[in-house]
Amino acid sequence: CMQTQPIDTARLRLTRSLQEMYSFATTHKCGDFPQVFREALDTLESKGKSAPAFYADIAPKGFLSAETATMFDSCQKAWVFGGPGSWNDLYFEGEAKSTYEYLSGQHFRIVNEAISVAVNSACAP
Repeated sequence: CMQTQPIDTARLRLTRSLQEMYSFATTHKCGDFPQVFREALDTLESKGKSAPAFYADIAPKGFLSAETATMFDSCQKAWVFGGPGSWNDLYFEGEAKSTYEYLSGQHFRIVNEAISVAVNSACAP
């Protein structure tokens, strides 16, 4: 397994990214995206008390700790990239465009990092 950042660090970074994405999506009235980010945040904050996300079979029950499985579920809900009508299809001008591009790139990296941390946590001694 690959050495990754601590789970607490990944969780904190994901929380901050989701908060920023939620704020931007709400401020700029981005359709259903505020709800998507809110649901991902709610899942992350549930600490294992929410129902599994879309692909529960990716990490069979017991493979990940409850906390890590929750982060992994949140990542699935937070994935807004690709496909028709995705986050990538939005367009902004001026300062909003710069902010959108920055937040989008940051969110993409942070969600991928959190997935990596979650999956690699199963290899920890």
